[in-house]
Amino acid sequence: MKLKVKKLDESAIVPYYAHPEDAGLDLFSIDELTINPAESQLIHTGISIELPSGTEAQIRP
Repeated sequence: MKLKVKKLDESAIVPYYAHPEDAGLDLFSIDELTINPAESQLIHTGISIELPSGTEAQIRP
């Protein structure tokens, strides 16, 4: 599947498969940060993605 990815920040990394057999793409933050246990934060990726109709995206640790 081809995704339309737009870089919103010049330091952003476009998501990619680290290995051919991977089920998901690696997603990167443009900020250096630490998330402590039981804490949540918004993480800036510096990209926007247009998903094809009938699909969804999931972000997992």
